[in-house]
Amino acid sequence: MKKIILLLSLSLLLSTVVYAEKIFPNCPVESDEEMEIQQIIGQGLFDYLKNPEESSITQDELKDVIDFYFGSDSCYNKGSRTKADYIAILNKIRKVGFLNFQQGTTCALKNTVVPNGTWHREFICIDGLMHPDCTNESASCPAGTLCNATSGRCYQEESYLYSCANSTIEPNYYILQNDVQANESTCFTLGADHTVLDLNGFTIHTEEGAHAVQVNAQKVTIKNGGISGFSSAISVQGSQNVVDGVTVEQSSNGLAVDINGNFNMVSSVTAEQGSGVRVTGNRNAISGLVASGNKIIGNNNWIKDSTIDGKNIAGSKGIYLTGTGNNVTDNTISKHKAAGIHVFSSSKGYIKDNIFSSNYDGIYLQNSEHTIVTDNTIGSSSSKAIYLRSTKSAAVNRNTINGGVHSIRLSHSDSNAMKHNTIIGSSYGPYLYRSDSNRVYYNDITNVKNYGTYVKYSYRNYLFANDIINSKKEGIYLSRSHKNTLSSNDVENSKSYGIRLSSSDSNKMRYNDVIKAKKSGYRLYDSDKNLLWRNDAVEGNSYGFYIYNSDKNKLSFDIAKRNKGRGFYLSSSSSSSYKVSKYNDLNRIRSYDNKYYGIFLRYHKYTKLRNTVSCGNKVADLACAHKPSTFSDNTAEKSSSAYGGCKKSVSKCSDVEYFYGRN
Repeated sequence: MKKIILLLSLSLLLSTVVYAEKIFPNCPVESDEEMEIQQIIGQGLFDYLKNPEESSITQDELKDVIDFYFGSDSCYNKGSRTKADYIAILNKIRKVGFLNFQQGTTCALKNTVVPNGTWHREFICIDGLMHPDCTNESASCPAGTLCNATSGRCYQEESYLYSCANSTIEPNYYILQNDVQANESTCFTLGADHTVLDLNGFTIHTEEGAHAVQVNAQKVTIKNGGISGFSSAISVQGSQNVVDGVTVEQSSNGLAVDINGNFNMVSSVTAEQGSGVRVTGNRNAISGLVASGNKIIGNNNWIKDSTIDGKNIAGSKGIYLTGTGNNVTDNTISKHKAAGIHVFSSSKGYIKDNIFSSNYDGIYLQNSEHTIVTDNTIGSSSSKAIYLRSTKSAAVNRNTINGGVHSIRLSHSDSNAMKHNTIIGSSYGPYLYRSDSNRVYYNDITNVKNYGTYVKYSYRNYLFANDIINSKKEGIYLSRSHKNTLSSNDVENSKSYGIRLSSSDSNKMRYNDVIKAKKSGYRLYDSDKNLLWRNDAVEGNSYGFYIYNSDKNKLSFDIAKRNKGRGFYLSSSSSSSYKVSKYNDLNRIRSYDNKYYGIFLRYHKYTKLRNTVSCGNKVADLACAHKPSTFSDNTAEKSSSAYGGCKKSVSKCSDVEYFYGRN
């Protein structure tokens, strides 16, 4: 019985195919509605021929529908059914029939397009298989096939190339069969979408000229081979193109890939000499690049997983970026005589997880804003590891910087944040020059050869909770910088001063700790109106607090303990009135167990000394060349016999006060 059904089905299939192929082209189409009906009928025919036994319509229904519109007498022979009957059959086809087709299903009619509609995706029969229209955004070609943009078909044909083709190549899969020598300025011109040029491991050679490959299309792929001798090896004008696995060599001043367009991808491209990739456009992706001299102009581009080696060529830059939202991640960038990454006039960029070594500058942000520089490792920059110039609102976080000259340098850059960076062995820690309202906090700064942090001609910056160890000069140095805040910083073993202010006014210092500074823990020189509150100078500093030629400073609850010299020392270059320190206010300060004087006011005028405690200091707890203008409620065990002015109105140290000082 099954054999009979099968034979009947095959007979019907052949007769229907012949019938449909004969009738369909000859029936006039007078409206969009009639065109749609023809499409639905064709859909039902495909569904039936696919599997008559499981079709959504019967053999009679299919024949009647065809007769309804394509009868032998006229195109509109109504047949025996009512109009409602035909509409019901058509709706059944529309709802169920063609949705059963899947990619890879055997086709009854080859090279037949099943038109698009709201109820299904457009499909194409090719090579005996049913495939979706590859120009449909929701569809793609199956593995091993390519898309022809003109027909929408996926194809498997291959065309072989043996020489340059200067005219525009039609869509196809082209495979180079040998090395070629270009005699014209452009060897291959790809002007049709969905073209593939597979260099097949061979090389395009020429003298210095224009382009090896010129692309003026979309969704073109160039892959797997070499190019030598071109000024610009591959030039792409278009979008969604791919350049993959290409090596460019013997072009000392040339450019490997030049892209002008959007959504292009460059992967695994090597430029032995010259420059790597220049991109003008948006949302292009570059990965696996081995080349220097790359330039990105546009927005939201990405370069990652690449090796950028400048080979110490004069003036070389690794990556130049300008635009918005560009990302540079997971690259190795080295040996550039200029910057490893130079970001110019950009915003909202992202530089993350890159490794830098032996560059002049590692990361250079110029005239930019809102850029994130994070989790990079930067070694031995000959100038600056991270350089912000005329840049604002950048975030420089969690970078590790080893050696080199400047670790993080700001010039004319405001409102930036530098947090959780690790700096080891650089000549300078963070260096702020004419830069205002920046935040430098939670950084670990070790073994720097000059200043742990240097702030010069800069205002309203905030330095918080930095650990600075073994700096060869000052741990923190403010020079001609005003209205800054230094809070909760730990400075240890500086070879000069712990925290130094020179010609710097109206700064706030609070909760800072300085240990083992070779000179003073805190040094104020020619600096006025500063506020020091709850700072500690303990364990082995030369002096605790040294205020020199400075006026109108306020110290409250600061502690100097177990230092090698004086705890608190106010002095000037001489006793002449215009050079002495004046109008300073020392209130509730504490000085314990220092090896020289606890509190020593030598050249001063109009000083306030109130509620102080100085106990257990070796030479004297309290000494004054002249009695302060306000002198009240001070506590000291012994005053110096060598200087007058501090012997009266002094309470002796109590056990409680002395016990507090020893803890």
